[in-house]
Amino acid sequence: MTAAPQAVEKGKVLSSAGGRFVFGQISDSSKDQFMLDTDTGRLWRVSETSDIGLHLRGVPYKTSEGKYTPFPDTGIVPPGEGKKK
Repeated sequence: MTAAPQAVEKGKVLSSAGGRFVFGQISDSSKDQFMLDTDTGRLWRVSETSDIGLHLRGVPYKTSEGKYTPFPDTGIVPPGEGKKK
């Protein structure tokens, strides 16, 4: 017997009660599936290509200076990144 699929609540924010990583879907489209690192804020989108298959692709954030970074501009320094200047 298989479990019934869980309905995705529209507008729900990705969050995790106990784990560091959480998967979520933000619309009815299968292209809107994401994985969030709840410690650093880093975000990946579930992608698929013919040569790789299913994989995670990083979603960059745009800073106030117009640069792109894998981490949101929260002031939190991700592990291994050193001190923020």
